[in-house]
Amino acid sequence: DLNLAIRYDDYSDFGTTWNPKISAKWRPMDMLLVRASYNTGFRAPTLQDVYAPNSLTFTGARYNDPVLCPGGVADAAAGGIATRDCNIQFQQQQGGNQQLEAEESNAWNIGFVVQPTANTSIGLDFWDYKVEKSIGTVGEQQIFSRPDTYAANFVRCSAAKPSEVALIDACQIPGGDPLAYIKNTQLNLGDYKTSGIDLTASWRSGATSWGTFSAALNGTYISKFEYQFEPGLEFNNNLGRYFNSSAVPRYKQVLQFGWNTGAWSTNLANRYTRGYEDANAEAGMDPEFFNTVDAYSVWDIAVTWTGIKGLALTAGLTNMLDEDPPFSNQADSFQVGFDQRYSNPIGRALFLRASYSF
Repeated sequence: DLNLAIRYDDYSDFGTTWNPKISAKWRPMDMLLVRASYNTGFRAPTLQDVYAPNSLTFTGARYNDPVLCPGGVADAAAGGIATRDCNIQFQQQQGGNQQLEAEESNAWNIGFVVQPTANTSIGLDFWDYKVEKSIGTVGEQQIFSRPDTYAANFVRCSAAKPSEVALIDACQIPGGDPLAYIKNTQLNLGDYKTSGIDLTASWRSGATSWGTFSAALNGTYISKFEYQFEPGLEFNNNLGRYFNSSAVPRYKQVLQFGWNTGAWSTNLANRYTRGYEDANAEAGMDPEFFNTVDAYSVWDIAVTWTGIKGLALTAGLTNMLDEDPPFSNQADSFQVGFDQRYSNPIGRALFLRASYSF
């Protein structure tokens, strides 16, 4: 089975684009399906990316002014003041950028599904994506760690607008030329390259005197994740390690077990995320305190009753084993002690749900 398609887009502010797609499926035998596809893509910046008002807010972590406090020591000769220029949450400018260009991408995948029995299937898909002119922000950590490369992102009080200077405390303290804020607005960054494997498996029993049982697994293993901060620069990698305010765990999965009998059904699910190397040196930790973030594994359970036509009553527990989020020494978020992007501080929680359809 061969499928060919092409998509045409016309944006008044970002131009036109043609994007083709080709996909194929081949079933050499009843129990085996082989599939593959290739396509290009296009994503125009959103209104938020382009027109979000620029505003000043504090950086998530503390930094040193690279000019007035190099290496964490105030340079008095240059007018540096420790309480103003060292270990400070500086201001950063965030918001949209009306000079953005659209992202472009290409992707391919190839895989297969094996169905040895009518109630059992296993699928494996290899995929690869590349995004050019990706839209995002450089990140405060990268800006401060490479002040020479991003010198244009540092705006000092002498270069800031009078309306901005009046609102920035550092600009009111005499001595040198303090840092007013850093620019961290939306930009067209470099390329993203990522590839990996998706795994799916499912099984369902036939009817038994104890009811019907089922199991399913959906997992993703990422083998490559690298990106550029700007076109032409080196590729950076935060796969399996914390870098530039984020980490990409190598593996995630959801494992589910089900049971149904009459009006009753139960679902038991496990959400698992593999651990990764923590922020460590980037967070200012001494080597003796370097940390590896543990894997995060949470079990949820839900029981549903549908004994009345149209009515469904569900009761369940999320994080039924009351697991704490694994410790992280990251300092880029308002949360400390863990990373709320990869784990949840809420322990065991009961939920009730009722729905009626007619």
